[in-house]
Amino acid sequence: MDWQRYARYENLILRLFVGVPLILWGVQKMTVPAMAEVYVKDFQSLIFIDPHTFLIIGGILQVILGVAMILGFYTRYIAAFFVWMGLMTFIVPGFFTIGNPYKFTYGLVMAGCGLSLLLRGADSPSMDAKRRKRQKLREERERLASGEY
Repeated sequence: MDWQRYARYENLILRLFVGVPLILWGVQKMTVPAMAEVYVKDFQSLIFIDPHTFLIIGGILQVILGVAMILGFYTRYIAAFFVWMGLMTFIVPGFFTIGNPYKFTYGLVMAGCGLSLLLRGADSPSMDAKRRKRQKLREERERLASGEY
């Protein structure tokens, strides 16, 4: 089987496997009231507002970022956020507060996936690739208009 043919979809698959969980976690934060108790227990020193408000804001943000990740819109910025989320999950509840090995490894995997996308970018097909292509065409037109070759 010729795997090279599918190599161009590698980043799309990675974006899907990062974006879909972001959307699901965001919906979970907004719809499961018991999450507030978990967040107070795990992140009480980091949350400076009401946990329910924090979860609504965080949930909406995660849904937006998940959709943007799937579309490949500002992928590296969202990947940096995902790395930060993974490290927070790795360090705070996974390591320091409750020593939960599942959250420890889960945070490590999140950070690794985010780091991979941070380094690679969205590639094609994505909104980032379309934006780069438009920028390149615009620069080429400007060069031709100014007489440079």
